[in-house]
Amino acid sequence: MGKAHAEEGFEVDGSARSKATKRPGPVLRSATATLKTFEIVAEQQPVGVSEVARQLGLSKSTVQRCLVTLHEAGWIRPEPDGPTRWVITAKSFGIARRVGDTRRLRATARPVLQRLHDTTGATVQLIVPEGREGILLERIAGMTLQHVFLPPGTRAPLHLRAEGKAILSRLADRDLEAYLAEELAAPSPHAVVDPARVRRELLEIRTRGWALSKDELVEGISSIASPILDLEGRPLAAISLDVPTRHFEQERARNRKLVVEASIEIGALLDGRAGRSKKRR
Repeated sequence: MGKAHAEEGFEVDGSARSKATKRPGPVLRSATATLKTFEIVAEQQPVGVSEVARQLGLSKSTVQRCLVTLHEAGWIRPEPDGPTRWVITAKSFGIARRVGDTRRLRATARPVLQRLHDTTGATVQLIVPEGREGILLERIAGMTLQHVFLPPGTRAPLHLRAEGKAILSRLADRDLEAYLAEELAAPSPHAVVDPARVRRELLEIRTRGWALSKDELVEGISSIASPILDLEGRPLAAISLDVPTRHFEQERARNRKLVVEASIEIGALLDGRAGRSKKRR
């Protein structure tokens, strides 16, 4: 058979695929040009459209569109005086700071998580909040859940997981109400999505210092979690112990104590006060 047509459900032959990969579409070309424009601004700021266009070998109109896109997204701004010359904004430094914070959090938490895993044999996870989701930053799999593959970067709505509830319980009232004002996803019949019920549950979690989730995100898996707080009591992240639901109640009291102690220890290590009290604020 000759060259097959992708729209007919056949695989495109090697030569056609090779040609396709060598000719990026207009959207990819535009994105590449915008990123390269940002790199030049970051390296040579303040810089004008003509200089950027000269270095990239692109037309001034193309570069101007890239600059406007970056400006509208908040990544660059024009200098206030003289001809229009561009500089990057604090947004870029904020991203760099968060990357550094995440690396430090992971490095600090890892030994504590490993010890928690060794003590319990359970799966241990570290989650950080981003918008309405929790992102899996670190995971040490226990023997009973090795078949469940969750790579770093896995996302899930905060209200569906114990770690997310622990984080939500420590949000400022305004931020929590903004979260609850939007529709709450319900991927399983066990998920709690009524805002009033979620609000009551989060108040209980805040009072006792730990959260639980039974079959809400993944059927057959239950979790106990506790938030990692900064010095002001704001949530930086949360850790959890995940076990098969059928075994959940066997070591529940012990596990929740260990999780709370581990989260407090990580917070203390992060803020340099490793000897602080184990009582929540």
